[in-house]
Amino acid sequence: MNKLLTEKRKTVKSSIMIASLVLGGYIVFGDTLAVKADTSPADVQSTASSVSSAADVQSAVSAANTNLGSAATNYQQASSAASSANASLATASSTASAANATSSHISQVQNEVNSQANVTSAANNQVATDQNSVSSASAAVGVAQTAKSTADTAVTNQAAVVDQGQKTVSADQSAIDAMNPTQVDQNLTTAQTAATTADANEVQASQAADTASTAANSASVANSTAQSVAKTTNATYETIEIQLTAAQAAYNDALDEEAKAKAARDADPSSVQLQFNYMVKMQAAINAENQVTNFTESAVNALTASTGAAEKAQTAQNNLTAAQMAFTQAQTSLATAQQQVQAAQAALVSAQTAAAALQAAQVQLTNDQNKLATAQASLNELQGVAAQKATALSDAQMALQQAQQQLLANGQTASTAQQVLTTLQQQLATLQQLADDLTAAQDGANKANALLTDALSEYTNAQKSYDEALQNYHMGLAIDRVMQGQNQPGDGNTTTDTQTDNNPTNSGNTGAENGVSNTSAGNSTTTDQTADATSEGNNQGQSTGENKTVGSGATAVQTNTAADTARTTSSAAQVEPAKLQSGSATGGKQNNGQTVDQQLPQTAEQSGKTTVIGALLLGLTSLFGLFGLDRRRNG
Repeated sequence: MNKLLTEKRKTVKSSIMIASLVLGGYIVFGDTLAVKADTSPADVQSTASSVSSAADVQSAVSAANTNLGSAATNYQQASSAASSANASLATASSTASAANATSSHISQVQNEVNSQANVTSAANNQVATDQNSVSSASAAVGVAQTAKSTADTAVTNQAAVVDQGQKTVSADQSAIDAMNPTQVDQNLTTAQTAATTADANEVQASQAADTASTAANSASVANSTAQSVAKTTNATYETIEIQLTAAQAAYNDALDEEAKAKAARDADPSSVQLQFNYMVKMQAAINAENQVTNFTESAVNALTASTGAAEKAQTAQNNLTAAQMAFTQAQTSLATAQQQVQAAQAALVSAQTAAAALQAAQVQLTNDQNKLATAQASLNELQGVAAQKATALSDAQMALQQAQQQLLANGQTASTAQQVLTTLQQQLATLQQLADDLTAAQDGANKANALLTDALSEYTNAQKSYDEALQNYHMGLAIDRVMQGQNQPGDGNTTTDTQTDNNPTNSGNTGAENGVSNTSAGNSTTTDQTADATSEGNNQGQSTGENKTVGSGATAVQTNTAADTARTTSSAAQVEPAKLQSGSATGGKQNNGQTVDQQLPQTAEQSGKTTVIGALLLGLTSLFGLFGLDRRRNG
């Protein structure tokens, strides 16, 4: 009996071990075929403690899922920032490359700026030197202008003296002309002749009778001779008078030409040609004046000679008449001759007085003419000095003009050099700014990529924690299934109703560069639940509950909310695991213009492996339990 019981126990132990292994294989095979399985109403019956244990595990899964979602969000933000920083770096690198903003090129432009700065400085120094030259030349012009003005003033003053001398000489000449020198000379001669005649008449009166015939003959001869001489001398005088008139007209014309030349010279004192022309005209006027003087003297002499000859002719005529009358009137003529002598003496005194006054006026005229000649000589000398000062001023002005032209030319050179320097400085500033921008963009990209690496590490750790929690959840779920199978009545066979949802996922397109992903949603309905699924990038898989996707240009991560990990039927709660999709999406980020592929760890829901482990552990636990029960019974 004991032997039979012992054999029966061995048979039961073997059956339990075989059943455990079969159950484990069935669970593994079933979980491999369907990631999400629905159970029959008999499978959802479990104890309250089982539900409570599953809820605790589910809470851990939910917390890990929340952390994973937060890490995914952080990674998305870091990825977006890195993408933006890398894009900025690419732009800065492209711009700097297009402008050739390299250190060697910047050094080259800096050398060009330094060289051009030296050129500009030298040009500016030359301009400063030229400005000093212009200032010196301008000062020299000022001195020359002052000297010329002084000389011109002296000429003007001396010209006034000459003008006054000319007026004085003209006044003297007018006074002499008013005295009528010819008439004075004639009156004197007449008076002298009258006196002589009177004396002679007086003598002749006494000798008239005796010499009347002889005197008449002599008077006739003398009269003929005197008339001939008077005619000749009068013709000579008239010829000289015509020449004198012409000379006077020429002198007046010369004075007009001199006045015009002087006015032209005064209008442009700096003109040497006008100064020379004025001197020529002035000399011509002097020569014309001398000519007038000479003709005047000749006319006076000719007039004197003509007057004398006329007087002699008249005397001869008178003598002839007197001789004729004397012959008949000797006694009467004697008395008359005595009266004429007295009258002739009085007339002679008057004529001599007028002649003395005329002589004094002529002396005054000569003195004033000498003064005028002296003033004119001084004026000529001053005019020569003024001409020299004008030449000096012209030379100074020419030197100033040359200095100004040199300053203008060098100023243009300096301006051009400054423009070139400004252009080079602007080019240097642009290149340096581009280099600084590139450095800043590189720093920003490095920092953003470092933050992206940290976010990736954070996400990887969160993913590991989530996978561990999920494994624990599946292990507990497998144990619950085994325990529920042992509590069912019947022939010991376990039936699992499994249903596969083939429509919870949709595919989306992953955005490149900017980290923006397009998402699409799909509705999936099973026996007793509706699952809203959202997928990201190129991830495809099965999802249960409401799946949330967080993606970027570099990765796509899908998380599950804790609220979607449990569902209940009837009065008992059956815990189902939230299936996490497995997959990845790749994008790109740029580092120094190079595209680097980043890939997050795949969200690997290894429910099959977890179920195997759980089933094996359950089998071992059952086996050990039976061994323990057997010992207690045998004990």
